[in-house]
Amino acid sequence: MTRLIAPMLAAVALAGCASNSEPMPAEGGCNVTVVFGSYAMGIDSETFQQVDAWVERRTDLVPHTTTSTWGREGEKTMCLTTLSPAATRQVYAAIEKMIPRTSRRGPVEVKDDTGRSFQSKMPAEMAR
Repeated sequence: MTRLIAPMLAAVALAGCASNSEPMPAEGGCNVTVVFGSYAMGIDSETFQQVDAWVERRTDLVPHTTTSTWGREGEKTMCLTTLSPAATRQVYAAIEKMIPRTSRRGPVEVKDDTGRSFQSKMPAEMAR
């Protein structure tokens, strides 16, 4: 048993020395998650296209992206893997600015692996 502990500790120590140039997937693989929901009329495709285009241009911050469609009305979840905690903060901040404060067609939410999140609000006329 003690012969197994030393190699395990060495592996843990070496894992902590990883380069910052490698993607840092969070638990579940997403450092930043963007969810596009629907109020029974499809997603906010304008915001989705804006976020998607930005992510495609910023491979220096987001080297890996997956998008899963999960709903009947095109609901999607984007899973973004960033290069560092600083990149995660920068990606989160940029995407938060793209999300309208009041949703146009459906809710849009961005969250990061630290627990920070922002979601667009439902329009007042829909809340009645």
